[in-house]
Amino acid sequence: MKKATALGLILGLTAWKSAAQTNNMHAIKTIGQCFGDSIVLRWAPSDPLAWKQLNKYGYRIERFTIMRDKTELSEKTGVPLNSDAILPAVESRWLKWIDTDDAAAIAAQCIFGENMAPAKNASIHEIVNKSKEQESRFSFALYAADMSAAAAQLSGLRWADKDIKKNERYLYRIHSLAPVEKMNIDYGFVYVGADEPYSLATPLPFQAVTIGRQTQLIYDAGPMEEMYSSYQFEKSDDGKNFSPLNKTPLAPMSENERSDKFIRITDSLAALNTPYYYRLRGRSPFAIWGPYSDTVKAVALPEVKAFADIVSAQEINGHISIAWDFPASELSKIVRFDVERAAASTGQFKSVNKSPIRPKTKTFTDKKPLPSNYYKVVSTDSAGRQVRSYPFLVQLLDSIPPAPPVDVKSAIDSSGHVLLRWKPNEEEDFNGYHVYRSNFKNAEFGRISKAFVKQPEFYDTVNVKTLSGNVYYKIAAFDNRVNQSTFSETVHLRRPDIMPPAPPSVTSISVQGDSVKLCWESASADVRAHRVFRQSAGETLKLMQNDAHNIFRDKPSETKIYEYKVEAEDSAGNKTSSQWVKIGYVKRNIPPVHWLKSSVNSEARRVTLRWESAPQAAKYVLYRARDEEPPALYKSVGADKNSYEDTGKAGAVKYWIRALLQDGGESPLSQVLKIEL
Repeated sequence: MKKATALGLILGLTAWKSAAQTNNMHAIKTIGQCFGDSIVLRWAPSDPLAWKQLNKYGYRIERFTIMRDKTELSEKTGVPLNSDAILPAVESRWLKWIDTDDAAAIAAQCIFGENMAPAKNASIHEIVNKSKEQESRFSFALYAADMSAAAAQLSGLRWADKDIKKNERYLYRIHSLAPVEKMNIDYGFVYVGADEPYSLATPLPFQAVTIGRQTQLIYDAGPMEEMYSSYQFEKSDDGKNFSPLNKTPLAPMSENERSDKFIRITDSLAALNTPYYYRLRGRSPFAIWGPYSDTVKAVALPEVKAFADIVSAQEINGHISIAWDFPASELSKIVRFDVERAAASTGQFKSVNKSPIRPKTKTFTDKKPLPSNYYKVVSTDSAGRQVRSYPFLVQLLDSIPPAPPVDVKSAIDSSGHVLLRWKPNEEEDFNGYHVYRSNFKNAEFGRISKAFVKQPEFYDTVNVKTLSGNVYYKIAAFDNRVNQSTFSETVHLRRPDIMPPAPPSVTSISVQGDSVKLCWESASADVRAHRVFRQSAGETLKLMQNDAHNIFRDKPSETKIYEYKVEAEDSAGNKTSSQWVKIGYVKRNIPPVHWLKSSVNSEARRVTLRWESAPQAAKYVLYRARDEEPPALYKSVGADKNSYEDTGKAGAVKYWIRALLQDGGESPLSQVLKIEL
């Protein structure tokens, strides 16, 4: 009997990592690999809603040639690879596959199977069930595409580019053809060289834990999740002829992205004292099987009531001290303990104690440990039967980090795409890199690489529509013990400046004698120049000043009305302008406004002021004062009026008037008019 604890299902393509991420919840995840005469692309929507829209509207592929003969090209023009939208094949094209390819049959059912939308008056329970159904269709469809190249092709999730050259490297973009008003879906991209051979690594060792006649095979798929999406275990009685243990490939299951991604499967051992052999291999998202793992042996031993249980192992001054427990009720049956050691759980265990360890002694010190040690405690009874404990792993502490990355090169384009390259590390226990980013050199840097970066290059995308003009990067190297190097030197990049400066704000306009003075302010710090333009009726636009100052003086004609505007230009050449400001020259010898006879109603304490109309007046401004007070601005009256009625307290009141003209000029204050209320 065998029992799989991991379902044959991968919830999304967790191995696929896109170098640039945005805040958009809908995206296309993309990977690519060269297979000699072609580069094969695989992609998948990030969520069920995007999958539904993309199944309806399809995809478009665009290719950019980035490198040729190991030299970066100055012009990188996008070339479309498909003229028609890439969509799931019509149902008739699936028919020849569904009887011979289980993955194709699963994908077809997910795409074309009956899927009724919930009714308008559906209950919450019905709506939730329909949502879960859609998520299941999406998950199984992606799983099927991983299992079969035909299923991926028919699902519209695979493309082979055969027009490639060995001396070139390409950047591919997978675009959504869904209308943005329907759903905004970020494009996916991948950078692939035509000279990169495709190779799959050997899976890491797995464990076989045997209790009685059952053995549980345990494999941690997390470290290789970017390479393999599912696995298959095989079993053999002789170590040579193997047969599949699970009919369908198993995918790692976890509650969330941070959980351990283990695959577990339990098998029964038919005979005692008989070795059985197990191995596994992984399957990539390109539906290609990788090499087999090392073989793991499991033996069902005769049932013994007691065995040693290693409870601790500590490194002390380069020695490893081991301690174990053994049931006191069974201790009298044991004549000796021995400690065995191997460099790997599947390696050959050898005794490291020179003399037998007495039953009452439950500790042992290994004075010459290996860098990596698997220990077993062997219990031997009076009949010579031996029972071995589970292997216990102890690794010597390694606190020496790798060297920091050096010779970091960087580039950024006008869209905010960033490329970082550096000299690769050469340590034997080197594991990978992490990349960190900040908008400020002296602020905290945040990690932006989700998984270890294996190659000495990294792609990122930054927002260019921001007031932060700089972006900084640091890189750290890690070894297999996750010892971190010091950071590389800080890399500084200037974001492409596409944001115009804030429009200049005219703060004051003043007339001094026969000249006009304009003052303004700019809120943007990167303004490098201000330009003042002038225009008037019958006169073309004229540049009057071009410098970094924020003051301008002009001597306009007495007979014209002028308009001025100030243009600001930043260090990137972006420009913006203030609004037009109209200025009329203040003529000298403008006569004051003359008072006419005013009427006073003493009982009502009301006075009606009258004056002569001024030519070209735009409005009149009245000033008022009592006793020895200076004139103070009091009222503004339209140009169509030449009188104003005022009331106030009893006593002497003084009035003045001034005309503001249409061309911006103004008359001097009139003579004072004294009224007694």
